[in-house]
Amino acid sequence: MNIVVTGASGFIGGHLCDALSNTQHTVTMVSRSPRSDAEQHSRHLVLADLEHQVDYDELLKDCEVVVHLAGRVHNLHDQGGDSKSAYTSANTTATLELARAAATRGVKRFIFMSSVKVNGESTKNDEPFTPGSVPHPTDEYGKSKLDAELGLFEISKSSDLEVVIIRPPLVYGPGVRANFLELMKLVHRRVPLPLGTVENKRSLVGIDNLVSLIMTCLDHPAAPGQVFFVSDNLDLSTPDLIRHIARAQGLRPRLLPFPPAFLRLGAKLLHREHLYMRLCGSLQVDISSAMKLLGWKPVAIPESMLAKTMEYAGFQSHD
Repeated sequence: MNIVVTGASGFIGGHLCDALSNTQHTVTMVSRSPRSDAEQHSRHLVLADLEHQVDYDELLKDCEVVVHLAGRVHNLHDQGGDSKSAYTSANTTATLELARAAATRGVKRFIFMSSVKVNGESTKNDEPFTPGSVPHPTDEYGKSKLDAELGLFEISKSSDLEVVIIRPPLVYGPGVRANFLELMKLVHRRVPLPLGTVENKRSLVGIDNLVSLIMTCLDHPAAPGQVFFVSDNLDLSTPDLIRHIARAQGLRPRLLPFPPAFLRLGAKLLHREHLYMRLCGSLQVDISSAMKLLGWKPVAIPESMLAKTMEYAGFQSHD
């Protein structure tokens, strides 16, 4: 199968391309920046910025499946009109232009990496998001992903292009950066964290499990037209996640009991409500549709994925 992977130099794209290199598939990697290992794995690398003029005839030549991972990632500090136009350009406009080009050139399937943020920032009362949940994005990033999804399904209706949507929650694994890396650093430094009494539940997905679902969707007959959530199928509270991270480093976590109401008040006073929600709020997803329709299940458990993540980041075990 001839597969085009956009965003190939990113966190998810890098892991997916590495996994595909161990198959018989022919992979074209699309990225704004080069990957040094492209020739090593006998893969074709195309340098392209999908927000600007692209030679789709060359990019999609003989392509059967597009896995579209490229886009503007979520940034907690983005606000206002500028961020809206940036997200729209990268996540909506560029996505739909690529999909239209794919449809007119006979590409069979288009797999789009969306986000749980299409549904919102939190869940309540142990009621996880399902594919049937009403979308409710609360920021420009989530809105841009939803607009892309809706546009993709419209393109699919008027063409033979099969569309598959994947909405992951927080993704972690070797090479992860941003907030998850910062949390690992805090645990490694044994910084006391006032989160010991937090009783939330959050879905996460290890990169191996996300890649496994993507690869299942490449040719599964039940995938087209579906929206799939993905996770490790083990929701954790923030204190439990910290304990898992500490255990992977051979450490005892330093969790302090602190009333969540005080944490919320402090976050509000500091205008960091978004940080409070990420640490103390719940966000769960239901992956039963992926498991039932595709016969898919997670291939890695959080303990093993976290151990690999710590090792890659250079955090030595204290055992």
